[in-house]
Amino acid sequence: MEIRSKKIEVKAKILVMWLLVAVVIVVTVINAWSTYYNYRAGQFIARDLIDREGFWEQLVDAGIVEWDSTYDERRDFIYEFLNTDYSVIIDKYIFEYSVASDIQEEIRNAVEGEFDQFADGVYPKYHDVSIWFKYATFFEYWSHEFALKPISIVTYIVFLLAIFITMQILLIRRRELVVSDSYVICKYSDNKIKQIFIQEIQSVQRAKRNLLILGNEFQFKIKLIENAAELEKVILEKKNELVQKENTNKPSQIDAIEEIKRYKEILDAGLISEEEFIAKKKQILNI
Repeated sequence: MEIRSKKIEVKAKILVMWLLVAVVIVVTVINAWSTYYNYRAGQFIARDLIDREGFWEQLVDAGIVEWDSTYDERRDFIYEFLNTDYSVIIDKYIFEYSVASDIQEEIRNAVEGEFDQFADGVYPKYHDVSIWFKYATFFEYWSHEFALKPISIVTYIVFLLAIFITMQILLIRRRELVVSDSYVICKYSDNKIKQIFIQEIQSVQRAKRNLLILGNEFQFKIKLIENAAELEKVILEKKNELVQKENTNKPSQIDAIEEIKRYKEILDAGLISEEEFIAKKKQILNI
């Protein structure tokens, strides 16, 4: 009769784990989107400030830009404009760029002053006001401003950990143990199966729902099985039965020698024939 290992049902637990991971991801995305939403609101405020204070008109008058341009074109230009070192341009090239340098400084001061009037936490704080003109999409904002925040890092770790646990469980569940009267079948995977005779097993160790079988040149560990205790008991019982059977069937060498000596003395005394002695000897030695 064969006894097979019974796998513990873990689908529900894996599903719950991935639902929790999904919750963490959704919370992180909502947090990122909320931050980005505030960023875009602040970007519109900064962008409107450029027109309201006449900075764009000054740039047009200075011949640096054209008046007819789209919102994104203006945003892109302001970001590039605020990150250009016009003092270097003044020293090396054209003195007229001092106008651009002055406008640059005025824009920085105006944007900083605009956001200083809002309460802390309403809009993100940036080390450089030009950041307000940098990002056009959520993905740009995420990759540069949110990807390495603690909440994002925790989300990455949770996601990778869930993948690792899922893969480990799938690998574990590929293993199977079958116990018969004289051998055990250890299935490592679909392509790797090993048959081991009971007498080759040296020890069986059980830890809750895990089982470890040890031999001279092998070991087999199977985890998350319902009947680990039953399998351990059956293997040990069958091993003891084989040992007892071997001991019962094994003749005692000392008794056999003594018995043969006794019949040799009877032969020497002439009480039995040579043929009878040889027959008796074969009977004692089971040959």
